[in-house]
Amino acid sequence: MRIHFLLPLVLGLHAIQARAAVARFPAGLSVQDRNLVIKAACPAGADRLSAVTRERGARLVEVDVQCTPSRLEGSLPVAHHTTCSNGKGAWHCQEGYDAVQMPMPDSSVVAVTPRGMDFRTAIELVTGALTTTVPPFHDSPRKFLAGSCQVLRRKAVYSEEFQRYSIECSSGGMFVTRVCPGGHCSYFSEGGWQGPRGTAE
Repeated sequence: MRIHFLLPLVLGLHAIQARAAVARFPAGLSVQDRNLVIKAACPAGADRLSAVTRERGARLVEVDVQCTPSRLEGSLPVAHHTTCSNGKGAWHCQEGYDAVQMPMPDSSVVAVTPRGMDFRTAIELVTGALTTTVPPFHDSPRKFLAGSCQVLRRKAVYSEEFQRYSIECSSGGMFVTRVCPGGHCSYFSEGGWQGPRGTAE
């Protein structure tokens, strides 16, 4: 009986510790550092920089960078995203990834990156997902799709005709199944989750 009583407490403490381990605190950038980050990350310029530290007042700064879009996928702009840090003294940036900037019905923008597929397919899947409701409470997909998202193919559950995908975003995600009889595709959702990437199964 005591074990059942203590288990939720232990799990709660682990969750608090996990959140603390990935804590990020806003950091300021000097004009010089800002220019150096942009030069290292985006030759054509940047639209957004977000600087953080792992500890308050730390010298090591990480900067999430969204470069100015350099091309179009259909009618949608594609921007390069990367993370830069000054851990080695000078600013160095990761390889990063390209993401299509998809406008949502509420006028927000989601950065969508395809994994194992082309941009066109990823755009179709997110567009199709927005026409569904998410069980069990018929929630709007907008509750789960925000920030930056990856679109991945998942193993079929019923048959290969039922194409199963996950859209995994920075603050949640959802499962989407696409069926295309005769070339006309329909979409339905199997469910969603709220929380960071890596919680999908």
